[in-house]
Amino acid sequence: MQGRIRGRDPRRAHLINGLVYPVPRAISLGVHLTRTAAGELWIGPDARYIESKTDYESDRRDPVDFYDEAARLCPSLRAEDLRLGLSGIRPKRYGPGQAPLDFLIEQQPDDPRIIHLVGIESPGLTAAPAIGRMVSEMAGKILGRAFKL
Repeated sequence: MQGRIRGRDPRRAHLINGLVYPVPRAISLGVHLTRTAAGELWIGPDARYIESKTDYESDRRDPVDFYDEAARLCPSLRAEDLRLGLSGIRPKRYGPGQAPLDFLIEQQPDDPRIIHLVGIESPGLTAAPAIGRMVSEMAGKILGRAFKL
């Protein structure tokens, strides 16, 4: 997973009032627009598979590469509004050409007090309340008491 582009000019943040998403792609939601609480307009992310877990800065795209996709969502956006933003790695449970895997929630076999939640992507946020209840029940069994959500 690589980079976000940010429109750092607060005067351009008025162009959107919330989240603007395109139709999802195979490995990501694609370039989308987010107005932050700080009043910035963020554009991105750029998702692609990378080989190294430690070098995600050497092959970053130019902010202008995002312009065409972003302008489809917000025609008032200008190429000069774009600035390079944050980058990071989002681990995936599958690689290029493999079928997507569902997220995984399980206790660690050698220490059941450890509960792993792996690969939770969209629709993970939609499922967050159900995931919370499930993990709460698992923790309650481990600790011998119920948790009220």
